[in-house]
Amino acid sequence: MHNLYTAAKNRSVGYNSIICRDAKLAGNAVKYFEFEYHRYSLAAWRDDSLRNAAAPSFAITIDRHRDFLLADKERLEKFAAFRGDKEFIDNINSIPAAANNDFITYALYHNYCSDVLVVAYEYYHDIEKKNMIAPHKPFYDRAGAAHSILCINSLNDVFTPGCDFEKASVYSDFKDKLSGARSVILDIDLDYFTYQSPDDGIYLRSEEDISRIFAAVKPSFSAVINKVTTIAVARESVCCGGEDNALKIRGALLNIFGRDYGFTFADDGIF
Repeated sequence: MHNLYTAAKNRSVGYNSIICRDAKLAGNAVKYFEFEYHRYSLAAWRDDSLRNAAAPSFAITIDRHRDFLLADKERLEKFAAFRGDKEFIDNINSIPAAANNDFITYALYHNYCSDVLVVAYEYYHDIEKKNMIAPHKPFYDRAGAAHSILCINSLNDVFTPGCDFEKASVYSDFKDKLSGARSVILDIDLDYFTYQSPDDGIYLRSEEDISRIFAAVKPSFSAVINKVTTIAVARESVCCGGEDNALKIRGALLNIFGRDYGFTFADDGIF
């Protein structure tokens, strides 16, 4: 991954840069990626697919928004036309939607993961949902292989003991996919830990509140953590109410993951 990271780093700094660092999580080696805009997750997911080429990872993305808007077939194909890492990063910057709301479609179409569990709480009207990948229906990649996507409102609805995802038969196939996955991409948009009010005020959760969220799901979430090979973090500072808020949330998550799951960076670098 160093070539891809170097290409991105040399290409630009700040909002278009990608941080890539080796790390440990629950005693296992993982790659940690961080960037501003969520569509740059494509770099992390592709890198994971190259490292887990025999069986692409199951992806879990935690977000305030549903970033699986359908993309135009021509643009999906255009995205694949790159030579080398620099052109790949350029494609991420210019081809998926600048609103960062369709990158999952690109990831599935290019087989960067097997299936995707989306944890996203923001409300969408039925008119909007018609323009998204349909849950519970196969989505076919460019080679004709079927993938599936499921969207559930919160971490509690997926990982709390006795939750519907654990017990309801409608989720059994998807639950089996997650249980049977050999590796997992853990993708986090920091704005999941915020709330945007109807008058556009943005409020962030405290570290104590975020800690309570992860404490409630720890037994089941720990089984996922043990399979993680890639962590991708999108700051999305605007959606967090500014850079300071995004950095506070990131700091809280690093503290919680360090305390509860033994997350550490392999180097002494700073952000």
